[in-house]
Amino acid sequence: MNTSQRPTSRMPVRALKIMATSRMHTMSTAPLLVFLAIGVRAEVLLGGPITDVEVLLIPRSVSDGPDFVPNPADLPTAMSSLDRTLMAVFVLEIWMSDVGATNTGIVAAYFNVQWNTVIPIVAQPIDNSLPTLNHSSLYGGFLSGTEDNALGRATDFGGSDFTFSGLAIQPAYVRLGHIGFDAVADGMIEFSGVVGSLGVGVLGRIPESVNIAPVSLAIVPEPTSLGLISLAFVFLRRRRRERDSPR
Repeated sequence: MNTSQRPTSRMPVRALKIMATSRMHTMSTAPLLVFLAIGVRAEVLLGGPITDVEVLLIPRSVSDGPDFVPNPADLPTAMSSLDRTLMAVFVLEIWMSDVGATNTGIVAAYFNVQWNTVIPIVAQPIDNSLPTLNHSSLYGGFLSGTEDNALGRATDFGGSDFTFSGLAIQPAYVRLGHIGFDAVADGMIEFSGVVGSLGVGVLGRIPESVNIAPVSLAIVPEPTSLGLISLAFVFLRRRRRERDSPR
C-alpha cells in the first residue's frame, strides 16, 4: 500500500500525540489541536444569518443561576435600562445555542465583544472578589480573554468543553461567561460582537455562520425613592402656599 492509500484513521492518533505536548504551545494554538484531535475544525466567522450558532448578549445587574437552560424561555431577562444612582455595576452575559440543521453541540467558543468607550469601563464584579472576565464552569478548558478599556473591547473571550459532550444543542442555551462593567456616565451603551481569532468549534462539522445579536442598555439616573418623596414634599408645600396666599 502506498502512502496515499493509508487509512485516514491514523490522523487523530497523531493529533492526540501533538496534544500531549500542547503545554508548549500558546493559547491560540492549543484549542485548534483539540478540535483536530476529534475531527472538529474551528473557523473564524464575522456574523451573518442564523444557520448554525446563535449568540445572545444579555446585560444583567448580576450573573446568577445555572449555566445551562433547556429552553429559550428559561433564559434570564435582559435589562433595558440601569439606574446609575442606585447601582452602576452590571454584567454582560454571553449565551449560545447550536441551532444548525445538524445539531451536534458546541465544544469551544471565543468571541470579541465591543462597547462604547466613553460610558462603561470594564471593572470588577459587584463583590470585587472575581476577575473582570468570568468563564462558565461548562467551558473551563483553554480559557482565554483580555480586555482593553481604551478600545472598548474584550478579545478572544471564551473557553473549551473538555468533556466533548456536545453542549448547547437547540433548544438549549449555555452561558459561556460574563464580563463585569461599571457605568460611569449617562447615555446609551451599544454592545456587539464577532467571532474571535480562536474561532467556534462544533462536533464533527464546520459552522457555516454565527449570529451575534447586538444589544443596547440605557444608563439613566432615574429618580430614587428618596428623590420622589422630596419632589412630593415640594409639590405639597407649593399647593399649601397657593391655598393660603391671599387672592
